[in-house]
Amino acid sequence: MMATGVTAHEVNSQQGASNQVAGRQSMGQNLALYVDSVSSYATINPAYSGTVSDVSLGLPSWFTKHPDLHHVIENGRAFVYIVPSPAMRSIGDVLAGAPTLNPKKIGTARQGKLWSPIEAAPIHDLPNVVPSNAIVYAM
Repeated sequence: MMATGVTAHEVNSQQGASNQVAGRQSMGQNLALYVDSVSSYATINPAYSGTVSDVSLGLPSWFTKHPDLHHVIENGRAFVYIVPSPAMRSIGDVLAGAPTLNPKKIGTARQGKLWSPIEAAPIHDLPNVVPSNAIVYAM
């Protein structure tokens, strides 16, 4: 038997890292498409407040929304948010798979405000339904 110098632990670690990268890319792509759909709906319906069914958002039939992805529209202003999970912990994780999203519009929900990692102050008030520590994209 020939020794390769690679242990089973190293192979599993590499596969785990590959799965995390794929998960971030998938979430980022999922987020970018969802942001576009929610933003379009809010633009067309400027007086609307609340959540909208995925069918009403006009999402493609092949689209499967990530279970941690949510939205709310308040007076025509849209917010898409992700409830963080162990696999998706940071804004960097989210943006890694969504290079088309504006990093100045994303932040973390704290005490009813959206805090940007770029700004030193809150950049938006948030609707009450957005939970603290959620990763939020404001439109």
